[in-house]
Amino acid sequence: MNQSIITQVRQFCARQGILQQECKALVTLSGGADSVCLLRILLQMGVPLVAAHCNFHLRGDESNRDERFVTNLCARLGVELHVKHFDVPAEMNRTGASVEMACRTLRYAWFEQLRHELDCDVIAVAHHLDDSIETFWLNALRGTGIAGLSGIRAVNGHIVRPLLCLHRSDILHYLQSIGQDYVTDSTNLQTDALRNRLRNTILPAVYHDFPTARITLARTVEHTAQCYSLYVEAVGLMRERVAPNYSLDDSFEIIGSQLLKVDNAVTLLFEMLQPLGFNYSNCQQALEALKSNDGAEREFRSAQRILTVKNGNMVVALIEEQDTNEYELKIAHGLKLNNPVAMTIELGDQPFNPRKFNGKTSIALDASVARCRRIVLRHWRQGDRIKPFGMSGSRLLSDVFSDLHLTTAAKRGVWLLEADGRILWILGVRSSAHFAVKPGSPYFVLSI
Repeated sequence: MNQSIITQVRQFCARQGILQQECKALVTLSGGADSVCLLRILLQMGVPLVAAHCNFHLRGDESNRDERFVTNLCARLGVELHVKHFDVPAEMNRTGASVEMACRTLRYAWFEQLRHELDCDVIAVAHHLDDSIETFWLNALRGTGIAGLSGIRAVNGHIVRPLLCLHRSDILHYLQSIGQDYVTDSTNLQTDALRNRLRNTILPAVYHDFPTARITLARTVEHTAQCYSLYVEAVGLMRERVAPNYSLDDSFEIIGSQLLKVDNAVTLLFEMLQPLGFNYSNCQQALEALKSNDGAEREFRSAQRILTVKNGNMVVALIEEQDTNEYELKIAHGLKLNNPVAMTIELGDQPFNPRKFNGKTSIALDASVARCRRIVLRHWRQGDRIKPFGMSGSRLLSDVFSDLHLTTAAKRGVWLLEADGRILWILGVRSSAHFAVKPGSPYFVLSI
């Protein structure tokens, strides 16, 4: 039994391409049967490793008992052990997360930190095949797509799961065969959490009535994972057609005409945008806006992106924290400004010729502008107005931007030159009629 389990794990690791060629592993060690099995098997396989244990202090004496157990185990086996004590309530207060999510965030952040500090290649965790089956059920009950029905992945970045080829019964038999004890988390025996109800009540009933269900469910999860692999490849090919510049780190455009040719366009859109924080409902609404193509701009937001739908296309832009500062400057001859924009200011040559200034990258202002008390560069705000040449009144900048078909992200990036509360210039767009050059008057030339 002992050697057959080792062989099974070794072959699984070879198929998954993990723990190969002197790979050093950081083993996450809780003291429970699964993590103790992982530690003992990797030691028998000759994998270079260190261990890490989290004490969340959520179970009183039991938490300290677990720490004592793993400390003694690692000392006996000659394994380097690192222990971290966490303040979970403080993390929950800081983030508003549940106990489970707070613990997950804390431990994986620490594991990644340790991986770097100890020069480990991977973080090895002890999920097994029954965990993957439980995940399949949980996701199915909550409503999921093909990814959620694929169970737990053997490799996820630097996280590897060498025991995904074993059932829980295999783990317990292995530990018994080598005379290795372990600790039990009493909360795993409770039935208040959905996963625990599945593990302790529902799935045992299924396995009782359908004796082969454990094998067939494992096979179903494996087949679904293989289908998902093909699905991901197909999504990638279609994504190249509809969003050639797709990026998880930068802005990109989705070609509306190409997206509308896809039979399951909303599914493709969701696969592209879900990693960026958009949900399925966002994608449905955005697709409807794209189909309407009525000239109106529709905007959808995730935590860090803006999806803008207008004129038959979609633009996904980064939400950058807008600079709300006002940068004060003086209008003076020979000024060269580099922050926040590059600008030069010079006295104009006589006589004044308005055709020399396009209003976008260069403007002319009557020299009397220098007497203004406060001249600043700042970003656009809702309600800003400009006085165009040839108009007795003023226009909202938002209307000007709409005429120019600027996206929300583009609007946020526009700089304005303001003097004593009057907008003189939308840099790169147009100038206003304020401080128009009078005949024969000296004037300043501003260029970007």
